Amino acid sequence: MKEEICKRVLAKITSGRWIFTVATAITFAVMSIRGQLPTDDVKDLMLLIATFYFSQRLVEKTNGNGHSNGA
Repeated sequence: MKEEICKRVLAKITSGRWIFTVATAITFAVMSIRGQLPTDDVKDLMLLIATFYFSQRLVEKTNGNGHSNGA
């Protein structure tokens, strides 16, 4: 059980998607702190990310026929 969890965590943190997300978040944070991003851009980017995240969650919860699978 513990080995399975370790394998899943390791697979997750070594995936390209996770590495890209972390690198992007760090870049965004540094640029925001330094004041290199205009306020309007930050607002638009946060809205875009939130919309994408929640729409992905909705797609994952919905099976092929548009009905919730109860997850």
